[in-house]
Amino acid sequence: MVKTPKTAGGTASGSSAGAGARRGKAAKAPVDAPLAAGGLHPLPLATPAGLAPGALGSGALAVFRGRLVLAAGGALHAAAPDARGWEPLFATPWRMLTPNVAETAEKLGFVEDGAAAAAMGVQVPQDYALGPLVAFQGRGERKESLYCGTSSLWGGRLLRATGPGRFAEAPLAGIARERRGEALTALAAAGDWLLAAPGPVLHLTERRRAPLFSDRPARVFGSRTPGVGHWQEVALPGFGAGVAGGVTALAFAHGHAYAAVAGPDRGFELWRAAPRDEVPWDWTRVIDRGGHRYSHAPVVTATAVLGDHLYLAAGISESGFGKDHAGPAAAELLRVAPDGGWELLVGRPRFSPDGLKVPLSGLGPGFGDGFNTLVQSLVAWRGALYAGTRNARADYDLRKGAAELAGGAALWVSADGVDWAPVVENGAGNPAMTAIPALAGDEAAFYAAGLTDLAMLAAAAGMAAEEAGGLELEIWRGG
Repeated sequence: MVKTPKTAGGTASGSSAGAGARRGKAAKAPVDAPLAAGGLHPLPLATPAGLAPGALGSGALAVFRGRLVLAAGGALHAAAPDARGWEPLFATPWRMLTPNVAETAEKLGFVEDGAAAAAMGVQVPQDYALGPLVAFQGRGERKESLYCGTSSLWGGRLLRATGPGRFAEAPLAGIARERRGEALTALAAAGDWLLAAPGPVLHLTERRRAPLFSDRPARVFGSRTPGVGHWQEVALPGFGAGVAGGVTALAFAHGHAYAAVAGPDRGFELWRAAPRDEVPWDWTRVIDRGGHRYSHAPVVTATAVLGDHLYLAAGISESGFGKDHAGPAAAELLRVAPDGGWELLVGRPRFSPDGLKVPLSGLGPGFGDGFNTLVQSLVAWRGALYAGTRNARADYDLRKGAAELAGGAALWVSADGVDWAPVVENGAGNPAMTAIPALAGDEAAFYAAGLTDLAMLAAAAGMAAEEAGGLELEIWRGG
């Protein structure tokens, strides 16, 4: 299904999108990155059972001690790169809904009638989503452990694996656990600290539903010994400035910890602090109002570090629409320098208090494709930055009754964050391959996870969606 990219000087699909996007600049050859030269090849790994829409997020794929680890829905899986199947590492248990939790489950859309579900003793998975995966070596530990956050109606948990065996729950002493519905889906290693941020569930992809718990102050915790707990609050609630909303991403670059806070109405905010022994740290806002794109950039969806810069992707939702029909709006890429200044790399030109911001790449939102509504994954590998998109063209075509599907997810690469070239376009010839939600790499190879919506293929063929079988996962390897 995957087309092998050409060597430097061409693209995977032969499209002229990359060259056209740089119109007005001197002609340049595409980035001579290792992946562009080496190509991508699908691995013979079967799709894990029970894969559901929204099952994979940024950071859901990792390479840990030579094996691939995948966080998919409520389960964790592992595989050797040359294996054909996945080994189960963790499966979330099912729990009976209590009246209070059932009320939250109804708001989230897990059940239609929360009171009735509680009365009937309905059970649901304790964790409805897992990820991201972060490797970290705590003080006094001989080796790194792999950590995974969860989203749960009962409050997010932290899972930990110290080796190739199964995951187990790690203690969260110091992090309040009474917040129903909040997730623990922002993790990052920051020097000798592991950072974690609980956050509310924001219905940015469901205009009919209001965000849950978005009025609670943003909070960030840190631990040097997360294997045994001992968490401390490293930021004042709301950063001492009354900032409310979920922290959707944490990162560490040029000696600073970064926290991105979602803002459905005002746009995301980015805060940073230099880690130190004394807590809380001194945090400073470096970006607000979605980089002055406001409600068209409510969430930071992925981050990566390349050289001295922190790169971040901002988007609105899977469909390009968000709360109160703000949109359509495609994804943007920005980067932050060591001095805290930021630049727009891919996106829409605009004025800001820092002056006029124009995309340094010459590429408009979505790398020039308005249907690339999200950059779901970013990773730095062998001196280059890779970005995987979510593309809504096929969904749009189906809603409009088109006879044939078009579009498909894309993978882009840049050696400097400014000049970008496509590695894969248009779903590598499969428009129903709508997302590349996770990227990972180690010294040996680069990996990309692609998701194909089989229901789209069924609908395009005139079949009932339930006959299609859900999602198909494909893992590609390069390098």
